[in-house]
Amino acid sequence: MFQKMQCASDMVEQVRSRDHRLHKNLQHLDSELKCLPAVDKAQFYRALHVDERAKGDKSVN
Repeated sequence: MFQKMQCASDMVEQVRSRDHRLHKNLQHLDSELKCLPAVDKAQFYRALHVDERAKGDKSVN
């Protein structure tokens, strides 16, 4: 019985440790994203559209 309780306790500790690591990773990613320049959606889609047309032009030649 004691071994089962110890096993459960170890499992809980592993989950807590994993949760803590995930939380730290998410905080790091969040700070990284804040450093990226803001992208204007209209400009992004225009660039995407131009890129698609360029691919089409290349296939025609």
